[in-house]
Amino acid sequence: MMLSAALVLSGTVACSDDHFDVVVTESASASIWENMEAQSDLSNFVEILENTQVMRTDNDQNATISYAQLLSSSQNFTVWAPVDGSYDAQRYLDILKEAKDVKNTDPARFRELNREVEVQFVRNHIARSNYEATAAPQTVRLMNDKRCEYTVGDSFNGVKLSGNVIPASNGMLHKLSAVSPFAFNIFDYLAENPDWSAINEYIHSQDTLIFDETSSIEGTIIDGEMVYVDSVFNERTPLMSYLGSVSSEDSMYVGVLPTNEAWNKAYEKYKTYYQYGESYDHEFNSETGRFINTGSAAYKVNADSLQEVRTKNAMLSDLFFTATQFSTIDLADSASIVSTILNADSLQSTGWDYIYNPNAPGRNPYFGAADNKPLKASNGYIFTVDDLAIDASKSWQNEINEEGESLSYIYISGGMGLSMSLTEATRNDSITGVVHEESYGRYERSGVGQMYVEFSLSGVMSAKYDIYAVMLPSEINRDYIGALGEGVKEQIVFNAELYMDDDSRTSPTAEVEGLQASSDSVTHVLLFKDFKFEKCYNGLEVSSFPRLRLILPRGTYDTCRALNIDRIYLVPKGND
Repeated sequence: MMLSAALVLSGTVACSDDHFDVVVTESASASIWENMEAQSDLSNFVEILENTQVMRTDNDQNATISYAQLLSSSQNFTVWAPVDGSYDAQRYLDILKEAKDVKNTDPARFRELNREVEVQFVRNHIARSNYEATAAPQTVRLMNDKRCEYTVGDSFNGVKLSGNVIPASNGMLHKLSAVSPFAFNIFDYLAENPDWSAINEYIHSQDTLIFDETSSIEGTIIDGEMVYVDSVFNERTPLMSYLGSVSSEDSMYVGVLPTNEAWNKAYEKYKTYYQYGESYDHEFNSETGRFINTGSAAYKVNADSLQEVRTKNAMLSDLFFTATQFSTIDLADSASIVSTILNADSLQSTGWDYIYNPNAPGRNPYFGAADNKPLKASNGYIFTVDDLAIDASKSWQNEINEEGESLSYIYISGGMGLSMSLTEATRNDSITGVVHEESYGRYERSGVGQMYVEFSLSGVMSAKYDIYAVMLPSEINRDYIGALGEGVKEQIVFNAELYMDDDSRTSPTAEVEGLQASSDSVTHVLLFKDFKFEKCYNGLEVSSFPRLRLILPRGTYDTCRALNIDRIYLVPKGND
């Protein structure tokens, strides 16, 4: 009868080609836990499981049962238990004793210690399914989400089995000749390696627990409020969005992790891009050319706090790269993954930034010197570096573009604006050069007085930029050929001024006069070279920005009646 029960549990048919002998010396009607207690050579494993609580998340504050109770339940499991003397059981028992000692005085520390033993040891030996149906090698998904290879009757996770399978009423019990090695993924290593504690602490600095009402067990209603017998909370780590799925065993990543010293050094370097002011005028009125909320209504900023958050988030954005961005990579070929990423022309990070390789097709110096070898993780590789060498001007200090034909956030004084499109019929091919999307803004002066057009420069950082205007002659559009008179050549001469938000009623921050554009071609006019914005406008919760004013001076009516503007663009120059 016991043998029949064992065959039913394992799903094995006696005449199958995959048949293997199951020698039963314990009761198949007993639970895994009862059978485990009966094994004299599993006493250490039993003691560890008795003292380890079952936690749903890292910060589960409602854990009440032990793994002894879980393995006594009706749920189905497969357990691979290392025999006594084959591993350092005292290490885990000591951790659990420390956890017990601080449970009442420091519950957070208790959860941290319990979770370490639970994830790295206990759950590394238990699966929630029965894997005895076939003798062929198969991939097992463990309770800690790790994957490993299991061959019935032979080995588990590279460790030889010891003795025969022991069937139970709720699954199967195996003995192992040694401990099942825990495979650290990239996220595991982040928490484990003290050299990266600065990054890890920041990643978890915004962790929160979210109450899961659907998974919680209702109790009674007291004072109109439901009191739950078992409240379930799920951990939310918002900053993980910058890292992709580096905690997943189903992904493949390559990471660049600076040491604590390198992380802090990089922060001091890159925080210059996020130097915020104390306040910002905001909500621009394009009819008046002024911000609506100024003075006491201006947006107040905790500059230091915002600087830290934005800088560190930018740094996090450039640490990890998924191998799936290269369609030609065989994800099972580790050497190919590392080689391709090391030598690629450019990489897109999990934070959607780009890291370029100045040595392509050679090794990218972003990954350290040639002798810097990666650490193998279960879901990829980690390069430790002593210098986080991000080229911010090619990464998160992005080029800024303002289209000339987009009339929103544009203020016009002394004239009117028209959104123009060039067609095959209207495009004058004698005017050379490319017009972006074949559209532009035409700003015509009223009378002979000064006219100016003011553009918003959204998202600039406290860094250097080259600022350009792409100017077109009126005759690029056939409708304006000869507008100044037969044989009269347009002379495009204009001025430029920069205004910050708090200076909207005072003098410009910077100005230049006598700029010229060609009457025969599209012209990229450099307005300001290496201009440094002293305040950062990137990442604000309100709409605030500096403005660029292009001016058609008074008294040029006979030679230039309009400014034709394809676009305004800012080229990042960094802070180096």
